[in-house]
Amino acid sequence: KDLNVKTLAFSMSLLHQVETELNASVPYPYNLNIAIPLYIMITRNRKGRSIVIDETESESTTGSVNSSSNQRLFKLAAKTITHVESYLNKRLPPGETTYLLEHLLSSRFLKDGFNSVKNVTTHGQAYEVSRYYLERMGEVTGKKIEDLVLLEELTSHIQPMLARLSSNIHVHN
Repeated sequence: KDLNVKTLAFSMSLLHQVETELNASVPYPYNLNIAIPLYIMITRNRKGRSIVIDETESESTTGSVNSSSNQRLFKLAAKTITHVESYLNKRLPPGETTYLLEHLLSSRFLKDGFNSVKNVTTHGQAYEVSRYYLERMGEVTGKKIEDLVLLEELTSHIQPMLARLSSNIHVHN
């Protein structure tokens, strides 16, 4: 099947709007984990097939919108869906906002200073999991791993994974 270049460009523009709203960038491959589902959502709805999310799954995701950062992502997801609705000239069901929120919650956002080692320690559980992995790898390989850059990068990948797990988000790529 051929890609619709106009829809793909629109999906990428939505990703850039998300980055602008958050004053952050979404690095590869996380940028694709937002842009491609937007493209699929638009294509699916254009064909009259909306996503159906049962109430318990929706409540599980939207219930995790308690923190101010998650509320911000929920509002951003809703705003982005409004842009999609304008693009398609049709209303979309609430499940589409939940679908996008799941992708935003499980993405990696880079802000100034966000990936610095001193701030990585504030990510709590992700930092501890990353340290554990590096310690175990050191035990397995017989070489102590004390690379702060590696710890920082691993933590920045573990954080979205833990967000997906704690919010019971199942993102299908």
